[in-house]
Amino acid sequence: MANADLRFQGKHCIVTGGSRGIGKSVVDLLLANGAIVYVLARHLSLADFPEPADGKRLHFIRCDLSVADNIRDAVEAVEKHTRRLDVLINNAGVSENVSFDRLALEEWERVLRVNLTGMMLCCKYASPLFVEGANIVNVSSVRAEAPGTSVAYATSKAGVIGLTRALARFFSPRGIRVNSVLPGPTDTGLAQTWSPTKARELTVRTKLNRMASPREIAEVIVFVASDRCSYMTGSAIRVDGGFE
Repeated sequence: MANADLRFQGKHCIVTGGSRGIGKSVVDLLLANGAIVYVLARHLSLADFPEPADGKRLHFIRCDLSVADNIRDAVEAVEKHTRRLDVLINNAGVSENVSFDRLALEEWERVLRVNLTGMMLCCKYASPLFVEGANIVNVSSVRAEAPGTSVAYATSKAGVIGLTRALARFFSPRGIRVNSVLPGPTDTGLAQTWSPTKARELTVRTKLNRMASPREIAEVIVFVASDRCSYMTGSAIRVDGGFE
């Protein structure tokens, strides 16, 4: 549902990993609130994103966030449409599926390359396009503060919080805010791959005794990216159902 108070009308927004899960819900909300959205993702399906009725406000750019040249080229593709950027939401992420004693160096590097290095490069390459007062939201994870068995994932998501705080300081002279959101267990495509035992274990660790929907996480991300949060920067916001 659109919320005029969020004031995204005519704003240009990049969403990485915006083709499914939390990212797709973010895109849906931004479009509903009048934004022009550029979706950067490896896997894109036009059928999942009906064109807004009031014109071409939705753009798809194929991008592998593990490849620096891909990120640079994707931002340059955005620049062909606009010379201004109001919002960057770094949502793309991957995880490993092995225990630490079986974690190969290549897998460790892949996870950090997408989750942390790719995020940093998105901010770096997009920097010349940011308008004064732009907003960056980096999606971390509750696993940054309550690690599970995925060591590379937890490390990368903790790094996202540090990156967010460092960039909040760097961008502050331009009035650009940078915040991170830490989702708890969320019913995304990844969750569908979990065993029933793992899903129950995660659910009971929340005080609400359930997983979040992607929409519930997206609502917070979009709120943080809006002017309603104009005095918030460098923050790490947990949206985790009381996960312990």
